[in-house]
Amino acid sequence: MKKIQSSSTFKMTEIGPLPENWEMVKFDKVVKTRGVKVGKVKQSEYGLKGKYPIVDQGQNLISGYWENEEDVYKGKLSVIIFGDHTRIFKFVDFPFVCGADGTKVLIPNLEYYDPRFLFYCFLTLKILNRRYNRHFSLLREKIYTLPLRARTEGYCAGVEGDSGRDKGDGEGYFAAAKELKKSLMQHFFTYSPVPVSEKDNICLKQTEIGPILEDWEVKTANEVFL
Repeated sequence: MKKIQSSSTFKMTEIGPLPENWEMVKFDKVVKTRGVKVGKVKQSEYGLKGKYPIVDQGQNLISGYWENEEDVYKGKLSVIIFGDHTRIFKFVDFPFVCGADGTKVLIPNLEYYDPRFLFYCFLTLKILNRRYNRHFSLLREKIYTLPLRARTEGYCAGVEGDSGRDKGDGEGYFAAAKELKKSLMQHFFTYSPVPVSEKDNICLKQTEIGPILEDWEVKTANEVFL
């Protein structure tokens, strides 16, 4: 372990040394879960077509469609969806309706975290598998380390692409962020949006382009695009 040289740079906390300008925050400060105005649709009522996508706790980002505008999420975007039974996280930056069963809408507190940065933080969490029992209480027990918000914004800009900012000495920082994006995207398209700790429980099959989900198919561009 690297020795900490200066107490003016780092501070000791209950989870180990942190930079002086970082702090530990609890879940209820990181996100808001109350006052969410959104309709919740039973799975049996999902449509194959509709004006508004339905986001639930399943593996697919969009699980169905809905027509009633009154049920669409009324708050600010972006938000993070958490599957109370499945422990799946989803980043949602479009108008949506919720699935009724086990779908938690987490509204990032912009005073602390950039929404996409927080989403990436959630993907690294290890949450004990209680099978089909609820997991939200376990998520609420987590403690988060908080850098200055400017740094989280810069991080996400680096992940999403060239932010147009002067990188200067932060070149390595942005390079690392891009590597993280590459790793996360590979995980997403191989295992679907499940926690990293659960990837060994996902059924895969080998194809000419590598391992993919068992119920996925490999198609050519000519088969996909008209």
